[in-house]
Amino acid sequence: MNNVLFNYFNRPGEYKNGQIWHCNQIGEDIVISDVDNVYIKRGIIRGMILSNEVFLGDKKDLKFKPTGYLKDIYSPELVLLRVTDGPLHINDLSFYKGDIPKNICARISTVVKYPVDQNPVQMEFSTDIIEKLRPLWDNAFEKDEEYLESLQKEIKKDTINKILSLRVLQKLKKDSLRFQYRIAAADVSSSDIRTFWDKENKSRKDSIILYKDSKNTFRVTLIEGRLYFTAQSDQFKKISNVKLVQNQKIIPAIDKEIIFGKEKRVFTSFKDYDFESGEIQIKFNIDKKSYSFNVEMK
Repeated sequence: MNNVLFNYFNRPGEYKNGQIWHCNQIGEDIVISDVDNVYIKRGIIRGMILSNEVFLGDKKDLKFKPTGYLKDIYSPELVLLRVTDGPLHINDLSFYKGDIPKNICARISTVVKYPVDQNPVQMEFSTDIIEKLRPLWDNAFEKDEEYLESLQKEIKKDTINKILSLRVLQKLKKDSLRFQYRIAAADVSSSDIRTFWDKENKSRKDSIILYKDSKNTFRVTLIEGRLYFTAQSDQFKKISNVKLVQNQKIIPAIDKEIIFGKEKRVFTSFKDYDFESGEIQIKFNIDKKSYSFNVEMK
């Protein structure tokens, strides 16, 4: 118990994979799953929920028995829920509790690559947990946006030049995909769409805002190797003719027209194309007005 009290009052000097932190805001324990050299300077890490509800884990989730003093504060078996893995700001980590076993920590980077395969009961519980995490994911994203905006003082009204610097972006290849979704397709279930938005929230560190005001947000996000265009609007009814232009090559979106529904947010992806480093134009029509944005891809 002395170790628990010491950790409570003494934050580690640096953030590392495998550390257990309690988050007062959601009343849950979080294990750091990734510390990136670039994003930690902005105060952002990735983490996932550590739960004693082992039945929530699917076949790829890591289950283990706590050792040492952690046995005094946890149940006999724990599980890391990779469906909850996402970006977090270090200010949302309330206090340090210890570290998971090193052999379990070493496997995190491998298991997070597998798609989640939950049964309906697990999905129901996971949805509730994810809803609790959304404000934390949004906060991490907003902090990152504040950092990026501080680097870019000049903003043009209709054309915004930004740098999309993504450590996972080299080429967008079809064989790198595990999930593909299309908006407004009759065979896409609400579960699929919810899964997409969960992934989009967790991928926002690999995202840039093209335009944002009090009623609208347009962005591009890299999710598992594929570039997506997303839009949220309380003002417009439909988006059409979304396309990318690079070196006079036009890459159209999968969906020719996207209608805003009750949820007021839509998304689409682009047909397969190997992007090169350099400038890309993102063009689309909203109702009767055309928009164009320039993005530098590295």
